[in-house]
Amino acid sequence: MASKTTSGSKITWNMAVIVGIVAALTVITAILYANRGVPDQSATPGAPRNETPTISTPSNTEVNPDSRIVVAISIDGLNPDAFDMVSAESAPNITKVLTQGATTLNARTSSQSTETLPNHAGMLTGREVTGQQGHGVKRNRDNGKTIANDAKQYVPSIFDVAHDHGLRTAFFAEKDKFAFFARSWDKKNGAADSIGEDNGRSKIDTSRIASAKTITDEAKEAINAQETDLIFLHLSGTDKAGHKYGWLSHEYLNAFLEIDGLLGTLLDAAEESERPVSFLITSDHGGAPDKENHKKTELLANNRIPFIAYGGGVAQGADLYLLNPKRENPQTEVAHDPAVPVIRNMDVANTALTLLGLPSLSKTASAEWPALVLD
Repeated sequence: MASKTTSGSKITWNMAVIVGIVAALTVITAILYANRGVPDQSATPGAPRNETPTISTPSNTEVNPDSRIVVAISIDGLNPDAFDMVSAESAPNITKVLTQGATTLNARTSSQSTETLPNHAGMLTGREVTGQQGHGVKRNRDNGKTIANDAKQYVPSIFDVAHDHGLRTAFFAEKDKFAFFARSWDKKNGAADSIGEDNGRSKIDTSRIASAKTITDEAKEAINAQETDLIFLHLSGTDKAGHKYGWLSHEYLNAFLEIDGLLGTLLDAAEESERPVSFLITSDHGGAPDKENHKKTELLANNRIPFIAYGGGVAQGADLYLLNPKRENPQTEVAHDPAVPVIRNMDVANTALTLLGLPSLSKTASAEWPALVLD
């Protein structure tokens, strides 16, 4: 009997060991899976390390063939001096929008930041960083949370206004940390639709973080399909080259020319589109020549950026400051006073909505300035 009891104990002990090992492996697997989608944000900004699959909701909305498509493009880290350092022959598409649109090469970033995430948050919400109506994003990395967490309240975006009015939206970006924006207005974190028919909480119908070519091709496909009304596209080649080689370096200008080619893909799609297409092109920050970062907010080169409108509903060959005498051209001033109505990258938000015939984002810094006139 003693022998049998000993054998049974061994079996019981062995089973316990096996169960423990299986449980440990399960925990380890879960941890690895959870961490798989959290990219390393310490690396130099550039192409994403982990491309996300395209997330898209089916379209069940009839499209008015006369309604406009708006494409907002942020060229990350674009110093406007680059426009004068490339030839028209080498950059035909940049030259086209610059000479045939309504433009200024003397717009400004946020008055409070020259970093990527804070300025893109401004473009998408029309808000400054801090203050009673600020978006609250001071970081330049994805913390795994949302804009609502930073602002301590829900912050509506251009995607909210367009989506809740029955239009379709798309968000394409190169950098992994832009998952922060896709998450902020997804089906879990987006606000309830309180306008007309309930179009759901997900304010972004199609989103993708991938390489420049991939997301540009998908933006082109969205134009070709004629079902998406608002497209936001982020391209980071110039920023990546600036951090690695210095702003306005030979490598930087080559990256700028590569973006010219990508822009050409979208311009071709716009020309073939049955619906009119309007483009808004700007940047999150500039960068000083021979420097490899853009953190110093007191440097004009970090604050000065382009703002270009092109296409349907836009005057050809016009100066945006001349079209908008109520906006103040800062000349060579950094323009840190948010009350001074210079043209800033956050003007993208309400200008895009105006082009779509939609109401502006209210209670925002940009809504307090005179609306941009484009024609």
